[in-house]
Amino acid sequence: MFLEDGKQHQELNDYIILAIARKGKLTLATYDHELRKAAMERVVKIAP
Repeated sequence: MFLEDGKQHQELNDYIILAIARKGKLTLATYDHELRKAAMERVVKIAP
């Protein structure tokens, strides 16, 4: 995911969180616009 999106190493934490949410089929709670966008592209549930 991380390399596919061409992201910088500063965003690695966001992708770790996204990967955990995706693998565990969890809902992701964030106000971060870029993280929300990446989650929506991967069909991860988002709150709020």
